Amino acid sequence: MALEFKEEIIKIVTEKGLLSLVILIAGYWINQLLETSKQNNELKNKLHESSRDKILSNIEKQLSSFYYPVYFRIQKDNALWKLSPQLSQDSTFPMESNLTIENNFILKNHKEIVEIVENNIHLIEIDDELQEVINLYIKHVTGYFIIRSTESIKNKNPIDLGFPYPQNFEKIIKNRMTKLQKANNDILIKSLKGNVVKNSWCFCHK
Repeated sequence: MALEFKEEIIKIVTEKGLLSLVILIAGYWINQLLETSKQNNELKNKLHESSRDKILSNIEKQLSSFYYPVYFRIQKDNALWKLSPQLSQDSTFPMESNLTIENNFILKNHKEIVEIVENNIHLIEIDDELQEVINLYIKHVTGYFIIRSTESIKNKNPIDLGFPYPQNFEKIIKNRMTKLQKANNDILIKSLKGNVVKNSWCFCHK
């Protein structure tokens, strides 16, 4: 009886030892899987953040280097051309002031827009509509400069010689600027919501 009891104890200890070993090994592999999953999630988050940051940076460059400065100068032109007695009947300036107004303000502003377009066109996603209106605008400005520097036609206006200002230029620039602003805000809001959810999850599982 004593022998049988001793053998039973050894049997129980052995079985429990094996069970403990199995539990230990299982726990180790579970921890490894959890750690790998955590690392994969962290990598995915970093890649996602990197991609998001690149998109936001691209949008910021388009807005700050192209759309904002162009749109601002379009607004300037809307006010400036009305000062010219040769271009606008509403001008209160005498005709002899026209050359000063155009050279120092209107044409200078046009030149700045063309330079912005030429220097930053590579930053934007250009489509046929935008390319066409830019071409028409550059044609208008080029004709404007030629007319004012040619004695025999300097009293003409660009529209008289087939170089009209593209009336949809402002609208097209504004629409694309607004879309980029919305895309930028949507990404930031989505990112903020994602951080709130992630932080809430971390807090709840601490």
